[in-house]
Amino acid sequence: MNYLHLLEEDLIKSGWTSHTQTDGKIWYRSENLKKQYNKLGFKDNKILSQYVRPLENLLKADRQTYCVEQVTHALLNRKGYHAGVKAKHGTGWTEIFKVTKRQMQSYKANAIKICKRFNWNYQKIMKWLQDYSLKHFGVRNVMELHYHGIKVERTNPCKPDYTNSRYNVDDYKRKRKRKES
Repeated sequence: MNYLHLLEEDLIKSGWTSHTQTDGKIWYRSENLKKQYNKLGFKDNKILSQYVRPLENLLKADRQTYCVEQVTHALLNRKGYHAGVKAKHGTGWTEIFKVTKRQMQSYKANAIKICKRFNWNYQKIMKWLQDYSLKHFGVRNVMELHYHGIKVERTNPCKPDYTNSRYNVDDYKRKRKRKES
């Protein structure tokens, strides 16, 4: 799931969490973020929107919403909207931007269009992201930009070695291979 979290007016976090992180009503990551930001002094923080893909294949849904998040971040960073400060904004500081709600929703919509242009093929999207990041930032991904060129390991459902304790990734990969043959 890709979410937009309003910390304060014109300060928004764009994040991702696995589709397994819900009980159908509550998204645990979103609820935990509200508590985290409340403790950090953002008393009126709230979830602006949540973007969920079809859930018949959780790995596919995770990959698609992760791609939306990553493309959104690349587009926002390209325009210089990054505003996250680790000490002030806690975990996920690289995903915080100084933009209006309307701007953020527009960048997210553009990210969705880019993903659709690649027919949601996560490998092509990740290749586009790498090329875009190298061209505009001189690093392989936007995260490295904020870590000064250091390769950052993070949860990424598009990686071949991705695992999820809530579903068996290998089962989804086997089913996909059978469909392709």
